[in-house]
Amino acid sequence: MVFDGFTLKDLLGTWNATIGLNWSMDRFRKAGERIFDLNKLLNLHYGKMNADDLVFPQGLMEPKPDGVCAGIIPEGYEKAIDDYYKVRGWDNKGTLQRKLAELGFDNLLRKRATA
Repeated sequence: MVFDGFTLKDLLGTWNATIGLNWSMDRFRKAGERIFDLNKLLNLHYGKMNADDLVFPQGLMEPKPDGVCAGIIPEGYEKAIDDYYKVRGWDNKGTLQRKLAELGFDNLLRKRATA
């Protein structure tokens, strides 16, 4: 992953130098994964579901009047979203019970079930 020449390794070095830690790349990636999955959990808690992941900005799903994409409507988003969920470890509805347990958040699942 590269951001204008700034790699994930660079970001980890900056993180470690700024915070005064000595995290490994694996720990750094796992922390990012936990943050991303907690964000998804909050979205689910507030009612955002799989169908919401298929809502795109106005105009994106309309054919363009000219240029190399004239008349073409993008296709395959549903499969791309399903594939993305698989990579993230979520089920095909965009939920993540198994993934939360794997990341050590199973206590959040119990609290949500009893609330």
